[in-house]
Amino acid sequence: MPKKRSRKNIIVIKNKGDLTKYGYKNVRKLSRKKRHESLDKAVKQYGRVTVMRKLGAIRALHYNKDRPLSNKFYSDLKYVQRLD
Repeated sequence: MPKKRSRKNIIVIKNKGDLTKYGYKNVRKLSRKKRHESLDKAVKQYGRVTVMRKLGAIRALHYNKDRPLSNKFYSDLKYVQRLD
């Protein structure tokens, strides 16, 4: 019988700090309006899909450590999804 490999999904965030350039840092303390303004700037620069991937990866990393913070990332992800 062949051996089963344990598969761990590795989350890679490329170009760390791309969102912080536009003011998306200290998310726990930022208001929703400030977060959305900085995400709008990041979407103009990098595109909607790239920003969504970054938010999804950050959300997954915080999911078991800090659920309320993870929920903020999720709501921001949903906001970026709704953008045109």
